[in-house]
Amino acid sequence: MNPTSTPFRLANLPLGLALAAGLMAAIASPAVMAQEKVLRIAMTAADIPRTLGQPDQGFEGNRFTGIPMYDALTHWDLSKADAASVLMPGLATSWAADATDKTKWVFKLRPGVKFHDGSDLTADAVVWNVQKVLDKDAVHFDASQVGVTASRMPTLRSARKIDNLTVELTTSEPDAFLPLNLTNLFMASPAHWQKKFEAAAGATPAEKSKNAWVAFAADASGSGPFKMARFLPRERLELVANKGYWDPKRTPKIDRVVMVPMPEANARTAALLSGQVDWIEAPSPDAMPQITQRGFKIYSNAQPHVWPWQLSFAEGSPWLDKRVRHAANLCVDREGLKTFLGGMMAVPKGTVPPGHPWWGNPKFDIKYDVKAAQALMTQAGFSAAKPMKAKVQI
Repeated sequence: MNPTSTPFRLANLPLGLALAAGLMAAIASPAVMAQEKVLRIAMTAADIPRTLGQPDQGFEGNRFTGIPMYDALTHWDLSKADAASVLMPGLATSWAADATDKTKWVFKLRPGVKFHDGSDLTADAVVWNVQKVLDKDAVHFDASQVGVTASRMPTLRSARKIDNLTVELTTSEPDAFLPLNLTNLFMASPAHWQKKFEAAAGATPAEKSKNAWVAFAADASGSGPFKMARFLPRERLELVANKGYWDPKRTPKIDRVVMVPMPEANARTAALLSGQVDWIEAPSPDAMPQITQRGFKIYSNAQPHVWPWQLSFAEGSPWLDKRVRHAANLCVDREGLKTFLGGMMAVPKGTVPPGHPWWGNPKFDIKYDVKAAQALMTQAGFSAAKPMKAKVQI
């Protein structure tokens, strides 16, 4: 029941990624903009993802306000379109589990990295960023960041500084996935936050901390390849290149990125065709022929991005019966969905494709077979006279 999605990236062919045209006057003076290479993006997001270091809105948030502005201890290698991403060093140059205690991991940090405010990124900063989502007694603990962070690192419990460039992370149990999950813990500048805290209003430290995070989100400081330049909630986010970024391969080749929330596919398509933006995701499938006819190029790549139904296993739920779950799966016409989307969908066999290391040896074949589904429902005790009833929450 889980179709994979296909992201689309579009750019005007003559201009490529070094774009400096269109609505320049809305951003800065024509003289300034004539010297800048600007990329204007219409996002699928309905709002600017959170900018304080731990984005919301899933990976949309990570790729728009997480990865551009911040670094994590480990990164995904996103440089190849024809191969799956693999883990690579980020702020950590190496890591290993303790030979005698597999709940402890030691990470060696990259020397010389600075936050956008000029402060050093050291082991103290890593400990501080772990505390912001795990240590309720820390003055900078922010409950609003816990849900989008701790849930992706469920075993992480604490961090300890060993020396200026070495940090030890402790988990609740041995967890080989920790280096993968740490790609979601972005490092915000403790020094920059402290200045916001000292200037914040509030009768208690908790109130000052909450207001400090609000101020930090409007004037963020990470260590990523782009720096925040202008932020208008629900309207636009502007980032400028961090020319001193530590990784030459990821140093921006453009000067400025302007992001505008535009969740409706037809609106994004119209913005592209009218010259309001230069790059969009997920255009309306019906408009794709018109887009290519107008000289734009469509980049597409299947990815294992699924929207699974979360079935209730509460007492009395019909979904407890595996035959019912299988029958529902057999009723989804995935080939029909692919046709409806103009071919821009991969027909899945599961969360991962056959041949993937995680594929295993499933006995149930996901396909479209209504008669087989009806037979399973009959076996489960349902019929036209006794239909299955279920509530759907959206």
